[in-house]
Amino acid sequence: MVEKRALASKVAAAGILLVILLLFWSYLFGPYFSYLERQREELSAAQRKLAGYRQLIRSETEITRAVGSLEKADDGDSLFLPGASHAIASAKLRELISDYIDSAGARIISSQEYEGANLPGTRFVGLRVQLNGEAENLLNLLHALESAQPLLFVDEINVTAPRQHSARLRRLRAGQASSPAPVRQSLNVRLDIAGYIRLPSS
Repeated sequence: MVEKRALASKVAAAGILLVILLLFWSYLFGPYFSYLERQREELSAAQRKLAGYRQLIRSETEITRAVGSLEKADDGDSLFLPGASHAIASAKLRELISDYIDSAGARIISSQEYEGANLPGTRFVGLRVQLNGEAENLLNLLHALESAQPLLFVDEINVTAPRQHSARLRRLRAGQASSPAPVRQSLNVRLDIAGYIRLPSS
């Protein structure tokens, strides 16, 4: 009888210890994994929006029709990059994108021009930008580009997490990290952004 009571006490103690351990795990790691899930959802929303951008860029017929409509509009010039030459328009595009990145809270690392196809009555101006920021900064930047004047188009985007962050995340999941405190997820982003100059009518 005494042995049965001792065994029952041990089982009860083990159960209480298990509950305490589960509560401790939830308290330490629950907020961090919730934060990661929110980040994944934000990135997924950004990727869906970018898929729409890519479809728009690939649809040359629709863009040509839009350009034709803009040429007939009284204020159509405000939707094209200003400048009488490609060099001037490229400098203006670089300035605009730099301002948008700063306003979004991201940090520009480098930028360089790239070539693209001209559409009827226009000349292509493209800028490839490397930047660093969090998912929220990237979403803010995409919203700004979506409503920008002059019109700007996102040709391509590539998003990666820094190598050291990925390694720390793997250690956390394996339970080997020294600190379970949540960290902000920094992203390396490459964006190809394009605008157009309206050519003088011949």
